[in-house]
Amino acid sequence: NPYDFSDKMCSDPLQSSKRWKVGGINGQPIDVYFSVATDTLTTVYNSMQKLTDNDARKWKGFKAELGFMVNGVFTKSTSLDGLGFSARTGKYFTTTTSALQSAETLSAVWAQGLAGPADANHPATGYFDPIYRFSYFLNATEDMIDSGLITSNYYALFGDWNNLSGVPYAYYYDDDANPNTDNTLMANCDGTFVVTDPVTSAGTCSGTWVTYRSQAGLDASGIAYPSDGVKKPVPADILAAWQANYLYTNAPLEDLANLGLNYYITVNKLNANWKTPNQFVLRFTPKY
Repeated sequence: NPYDFSDKMCSDPLQSSKRWKVGGINGQPIDVYFSVATDTLTTVYNSMQKLTDNDARKWKGFKAELGFMVNGVFTKSTSLDGLGFSARTGKYFTTTTSALQSAETLSAVWAQGLAGPADANHPATGYFDPIYRFSYFLNATEDMIDSGLITSNYYALFGDWNNLSGVPYAYYYDDDANPNTDNTLMANCDGTFVVTDPVTSAGTCSGTWVTYRSQAGLDASGIAYPSDGVKKPVPADILAAWQANYLYTNAPLEDLANLGLNYYITVNKLNANWKTPNQFVLRFTPKY
């Protein structure tokens, strides 16, 4: 937990940073090491992760492979070796896709606050698109997950998967005065944003401040208007009000660089026969 440094639990609430996070740079593979026990049990791990493009350029996708690090060399896992991507029941994949699995079992999506319909966990629709999530189509086998096409709604607005240093800037509203919860995305800079205060991220938009909400500002109840997915300029008087209110701040739209991954990994008793019986590696490789 980044706030009190306690261990994160699957039962922790939303907006509590429970996804484990990893980022890639310079096009290099990202190797994540997992320690396991050598026993007779079969264990199914539910992975809720965030993968960030921390590179100097945009990625076109990613590939995730299971394997082992043997004398410094990544050795790929093979079928029926006791390690694999699976359903929540522990049944290993043969050949499948994200279209055939639930989002919990196999998916690669950007934050719902960016795009997507309201649901049980998100009472409001996404900012840029109120109907469809930003996502990647995924192909998967027992030992590999490979991204396919990015959704057209993301690509039409931003092109390929944005790198963190290249995301656009936005205006956010702190609707509960709680720094530990997500702020509400109110508008984004359609153009180049010049940071004038590196501490607060305040600056000026050399283009136009626009919103994808049905109208700019808050309704009579102090709630941001829902998105209609149509870009429109923010009126000057509203911008002036935001600039005068400390609850409104500028910040990069970092979630455009953060891809949420959901999948299961199953380990069974055959791990005693691995070349590294107490450890496996999950390798992520970016695509250009």
